[in-house]
Amino acid sequence: MTSLLPLLLLPLLSLATPLETYMDLRADTLNANIALSFAATTTLTTTEDKVSQYLADQLTDYVITQRTAHTFAATTFFHEWDLVSIASSPLYTAIQAMPKGGALHLHSGSSGATQWIVGDTNMGILMDGCYVYWGEESEKLCVNAMTGDMLPCDQPGSQKLLKGTIAFYTGNTTVPDGFVRGSQAMRDDLFDTITSNASLKAMDSAQAWTYFNAVFARINPAMSYRPFYVEYLKNTFDVHFDDNVQHIEIRVVCGTGGLGNLIDEEGR
Repeated sequence: MTSLLPLLLLPLLSLATPLETYMDLRADTLNANIALSFAATTTLTTTEDKVSQYLADQLTDYVITQRTAHTFAATTFFHEWDLVSIASSPLYTAIQAMPKGGALHLHSGSSGATQWIVGDTNMGILMDGCYVYWGEESEKLCVNAMTGDMLPCDQPGSQKLLKGTIAFYTGNTTVPDGFVRGSQAMRDDLFDTITSNASLKAMDSAQAWTYFNAVFARINPAMSYRPFYVEYLKNTFDVHFDDNVQHIEIRVVCGTGGLGNLIDEEGR
């Protein structure tokens, strides 16, 4: 309650009250708020204090510079951000190098790099047996949500076959019509299909979630293929290691009816 007294007293002050009095009251209120903050009882070492001050100065400089140039990212839609400029700023570089406690509630199918999925190396869709559906979508075309095998649309576990669906067909498994080898897929177009884009700016929350769920629907069959999934997890670890994240919590689906099962060549 003590911290609120300066604010409660403001209406009682006369118009003739010196400006210094108002400033003192404001300072008292800010100090009272700081005393209740999360880090109020944390005492920094001399080195830590220098780092804290450096980050504070860098943040102030960045905000002032970006606002002056009318390019402050926080005021614009994230697809309009200049990511190259942000990543090259001293503030971003310093924060990236700092150790982080952990990344929690990571979904196993969206914890790594999308660039890895579309095959910027010999992994992702460039792995043996990987195919991408690039045919026409139809309400009558459905696949097993976990394996990518064609399945009648009225069967449990089926989902609409979406353009950009990634699945593995190995051994003697017949590749459904409309699927092309991962190495033949239009990787830039696929990347756009399984990531957010500028169209989300005009969507409400429900529409954005519908779009987001469709991304999972496209990649889930591939994530059920053990060799792909294991390599993707390795990429997940690399991505977070590069950002100096100390530990991660990955959520995986384990259920009935095959939900969460992993398959490999022998499993088909």
